[in-house]
Amino acid sequence: MGQVNNPGRPCVDRPATPQEIEAGRRVAIELRERYNVRKTLVVAAEAGCITELRCGMPYCFASDPTRFDPLTHPPGPWAPTLEHFPIAKRLKGRREAGNAVLAHRRCNNVGYKLEELRERLEAFRFEDGSTLRPEAIDAAIADNIEQRKIAEGVYPLGSGSQKRALRIARRTHESLD
Repeated sequence: MGQVNNPGRPCVDRPATPQEIEAGRRVAIELRERYNVRKTLVVAAEAGCITELRCGMPYCFASDPTRFDPLTHPPGPWAPTLEHFPIAKRLKGRREAGNAVLAHRRCNNVGYKLEELRERLEAFRFEDGSTLRPEAIDAAIADNIEQRKIAEGVYPLGSGSQKRALRIARRTHESLD
């Protein structure tokens, strides 16, 4: 069985290797020159924490995860943004190189909404006090993601979307019994 040389994410699980730092420098140059990016994303790339020009979100809604649009005012949906990872901004994650992932603006915004939806479904209680089964929550999230992919990430997360997710989670929960 082969051994993985550098498991985990650079700057989070371990220090960046010289090869990752070199790859990050190339990404930093491209972020600065081609996409007009400044500050933390460039610093993170130069430190070897971001080693490729690719959306780092678990669910990317772009047709090509490696395609970004230059920053403009206002920024477009496929502009590069900083996603706070592994500690989310709402959990007091800091804007620093070791807590940065490159993401499309739309994917970043949708990812946050999916986290909120998951928390809402996990907090749901039936009349007897029991919670939804994890499989039911996963099914509702998967449906929400599929709806967003069909709409290229613009599927709104309003009360209708939350009601649909809860309805799917309940049905799935009941079918597992």
